[in-house]
Amino acid sequence: MKFTTISVGLIATLSSANAGLVNFGSDQCAFNISNQLLNIVHLGKGQGNSAQCSNATGSAGGILAGFAGFSTQNGDALQVVEQFQKTAKYSGEFDSLLSTLKQCAADVSGATQGLEGYCDAWTKASVNPEFYASQVQVATAKYQVPTDKLIGELGIVNSLTKSILYDTALLDGVTDVTGIIGSLIQTTNLKFATDTLGSSGNVLNLASGIKVDELKWILGFLDARQALDIVGDLGTIDLYRGILGQGILNFDKGGLLNLNLGSLKVSDTLKGVLVAAAGLVNSIEGSVNGDVDGTVNTVGDVVNNA
Repeated sequence: MKFTTISVGLIATLSSANAGLVNFGSDQCAFNISNQLLNIVHLGKGQGNSAQCSNATGSAGGILAGFAGFSTQNGDALQVVEQFQKTAKYSGEFDSLLSTLKQCAADVSGATQGLEGYCDAWTKASVNPEFYASQVQVATAKYQVPTDKLIGELGIVNSLTKSILYDTALLDGVTDVTGIIGSLIQTTNLKFATDTLGSSGNVLNLASGIKVDELKWILGFLDARQALDIVGDLGTIDLYRGILGQGILNFDKGGLLNLNLGSLKVSDTLKGVLVAAAGLVNSIEGSVNGDVDGTVNTVGDVVNNA
């Protein structure tokens, strides 16, 4: 099965996101792939970009817009608009909507009444590079930097584990240890009463002093996240479990490109995200060493045959 059409769109999106966000590398790749997965879960499509804007689906409420799905409900969309207002290029696109945006953020409301014309304003603003820069600043400050701090404290090194934490942060928000992602980390840590070794090649030293293999830990984290029963989230969780089940822990040529697509019990659209990511990795790291007989079994085969 080929994913040529979706691959082109997603590779372009991933590439443009990488160009604008900081610290390009495996961590940034993980952060961008997480954005794509959430675009699919809540917007029904993976080709996320800075101009997209539509009503949320699944567990999310309000309107989601921009490459990271900035929400009128949780207030990060308001932060983007306020950041844009500070620039010399702002020309009043959101002036008539500001009071409603502030009320939605204060009430954590998913209501869309009073936001008529919001998507038109967002699309209009998106032709301005300063608006894209405002999105980057908010996503970096609100989601990436706090999650990086948690990743550092846990001692996580594998990019797939990082992607799962970024994904959780973008889906549920990052505040501190009392926030959802912090609570999930605490719940996961409590699952391990004794040292638990494994095959990931990295051992996490928990605050309790217990040592846990990174793969064992992230599987426990996914169990804790599934217990939240977030609408639309199970497909993403199953995707991550499927990748981990193949022993793949990193978004690099040796890992992602060897992923067996046929064994993943998830939608073709979700698989397309991985194909697009593989295309990006391939463009950076060089040619793919995969099958040349036209048989499509792995992500690497898809990239070779696209």
